[in-house]
Amino acid sequence: MPRRKRNEARPCSICRGPRETVHAYCWECRNEYRRQTRLTYLELPEADKAKSRCRAYTNVLVARGHLLKDDCVCGDPDVEAHHEDYTNPRLVRWLCRSCRMQEHSRGDRMRNVTRSTTVPEGFYLAPKFASMADILNKWG
Repeated sequence: MPRRKRNEARPCSICRGPRETVHAYCWECRNEYRRQTRLTYLELPEADKAKSRCRAYTNVLVARGHLLKDDCVCGDPDVEAHHEDYTNPRLVRWLCRSCRMQEHSRGDRMRNVTRSTTVPEGFYLAPKFASMADILNKWG
């Protein structure tokens, strides 16, 4: 096999085709591998199913206009939903990508804080238009 030039891109380690990434695989091979190895919803642990239901319901609330996005605490308008409690999809903190990653890097230190009935500062609680039992029956 001939030697590669110094700046020549390495081929994909599966299909030997060109790759655009720094990873060992091209996008097509990477996506195919993930499709084959990713767990289906029914195979997920119950905690991950709860997270998935909460995220999906939050997206429904945003699409219907019941939950409005707000700017991040740093002022960035490009925000993502951050849930402290996956049992309440309406309790959302809107954070930009970098602030959300910082929040997740803090680990589980904040999870031991006792839950109160008041909405924490920086969170937005959407108005209820159905009971929590109805939501769990629909999404559970």
